[in-house]
Amino acid sequence: MLQKNIYADAFHFIDKKRDLLFISLIIFLGIICGSITPVLYGRLIDTLTAKEITTFYWTLRIFALITIISIILNFGEEYLSQYICNKYIACHQKILIKKLLFIPFSEIEELSTGYMISNLTSDITTVITFDIRLISSVFITIVNFLFSLLFMFNIHVYMALLALIFFPISFFLSFLFKKWKKSVYKNAAEAEDHFYSCVNHCLNFLIEIKGLNQQNSICNSFNPVVTNVKNADNRKTITDYTISFTDNLVQNIFSFFIISFAAHYIFKGTLSIGVLLSFNIYTARLFSSISTIKELQLAKQPLRIALDRIRYLTTFQFNGKRHCLADEGHFSSINIRNIHFQYKNNIEILKGLSLEIKAPGFYSIIGKNGCGKTTLLKLIDSIYKPQQGSIFLDDFDYENFCEDDIRTQITFVTKNCFIVHDTLLENIKMYHSNTLIEVQQVCKLVGFDNYIQRLPDGLNTVINPENNDFSSGMKQRLNVARILLNPSPIILLDEITSDLDGGAERLLISNLVKLGEKSIIISISHRLEAVRNSKQIYLLDEGKIIESGTFSSMQKNSKEFRELFVYK
Repeated sequence: MLQKNIYADAFHFIDKKRDLLFISLIIFLGIICGSITPVLYGRLIDTLTAKEITTFYWTLRIFALITIISIILNFGEEYLSQYICNKYIACHQKILIKKLLFIPFSEIEELSTGYMISNLTSDITTVITFDIRLISSVFITIVNFLFSLLFMFNIHVYMALLALIFFPISFFLSFLFKKWKKSVYKNAAEAEDHFYSCVNHCLNFLIEIKGLNQQNSICNSFNPVVTNVKNADNRKTITDYTISFTDNLVQNIFSFFIISFAAHYIFKGTLSIGVLLSFNIYTARLFSSISTIKELQLAKQPLRIALDRIRYLTTFQFNGKRHCLADEGHFSSINIRNIHFQYKNNIEILKGLSLEIKAPGFYSIIGKNGCGKTTLLKLIDSIYKPQQGSIFLDDFDYENFCEDDIRTQITFVTKNCFIVHDTLLENIKMYHSNTLIEVQQVCKLVGFDNYIQRLPDGLNTVINPENNDFSSGMKQRLNVARILLNPSPIILLDEITSDLDGGAERLLISNLVKLGEKSIIISISHRLEAVRNSKQIYLLDEGKIIESGTFSSMQKNSKEFRELFVYK
């Protein structure tokens, strides 16, 4: 289907056809002016040779005027084409980013970062650039082709027929190169994906790399990646230049034949030098038109690759809400019934796990590393879907709602803190409509107020996600401030106090426990403070909840619990 509908798929990205019509009008006017100039140029040569001074200067003035108009129109067409191209690239980058954020995580988790970056940069640029180029090139090519043929046959029929032989030969060469170019460009795109992924990985773990003194080893591992990109780009260059060289070689061979053929008529006195020059200009435009058609055919190969790579993002449709959970009021229970889940490595993580929480409170899930605690929270937050079993909020089955609707009732917070490039105030509010007094009260609750007082602009200080002086502990305070300011009915916490000192942790946990009077808070933690204050503790092992109870009962009756917290 991609092969048959490639142009339809490509032009799906251009929704305002008036932009293209405006470009087409400028191109048409430019072609009209450009089609007259070869005749005038030939006329100039003939009047100069014949020493017709008056006619020569009149012709020269007209030629100069039309040439200037043609240059202005050509510049306008190129500028407008690039402007429209940039506009649509930016527009669709916004659309693709939004789709990328809303696509279910389980469906894109295997895509590399480099692949997704390429989708948003080089792939979408390839498609939009092809669209704009196709509009301008096809219009120019068709009109130039027809005008050139008209004038060439008007000048000399036999020479025009000789020039037309170039057409099938050129397309035959294009057919020979087509598969080669597609293969080369596909390999280059994959090499670029890997490069972006490696760069992103290095930047994300820059401190860790320095901490382990692994700069040299990372550089060494990065060298073959860069070399692979370089070799792929070189193969692209060789491919493009080989095609261009072959095309130019064949074109010049035909030009030599035409000049030799024309010389015969010039020697006989039936063809003037000026007319020959005019014919050669039209011949060059005819060859250029044929080359453009061929280039567009070859450009379909990288276009196919780009369309295929972004096909999932472009065809993704946002889920409509089948039923609005927000209309059902405040939820007070969660029921997980016999869920099974495995990742794509076919290792089953959760094996018939059941868990029911019937009232608000602060609850803890504990267990050894890798037992499935975080996976369970991701299932509750609908990041993943279980292969078997069901999850209910009160009596509402997850299966009847889209994941975005489910998340209107759930807040899932990890130890990592997401920071936006905005004021500290907005980073705490996260664009909710809280008042300044509410924000200040929450900041005081989490011990954030002293830090804010030291900032030059207080809460209005702009925070840079890439460069700020937030410690890991301060970021976790920020996470808790967000939870307290805008609590959800269900709150999922994954090691959110892991980087705090004892006093700070006790302060935040006490606030979360108090919040548990209204919300169901499910916490994963290896810290004793969080577990000690839990209303109920659930011990997860071998993919199931094997024990549950209060802190005192678990401490007394559970050997596994004591082993997990024996060092404390």
